Amino acid sequence: MRRPIDPETGLLLGALGILCATGLLELSRTLAEAYRGRWFAGNGRDLFHAGAAVVMAAALFANGLPPGLAALAAASLTAVGFSAAAPLLRGTFGLSEVEVGAIASC
Repeated sequence: MRRPIDPETGLLLGALGILCATGLLELSRTLAEAYRGRWFAGNGRDLFHAGAAVVMAAALFANGLPPGLAALAAASLTAVGFSAAAPLLRGTFGLSEVEVGAIASC
């Protein structure tokens, strides 16, 4: 695995990617609460989740991961954001919404 950028820049880019993805996921949640019952609360949130996945995949790709692995890792990171309130996830592991949110923010 060869890095296209130096390690310091990669660390900065990774931190920036995490901040941007977290901001997009939080914006999605906040706007969905404000516009509950409208189109945005369902389908529109997917745009923010996809944006967060693209940001994370780009940061991982820039740090040297192959495109497929970067996309898979980014999808798994944002999948927790998708399922934060999922009853199956919460019920299986006995987690509260706060605990699932803490896992999603890691």
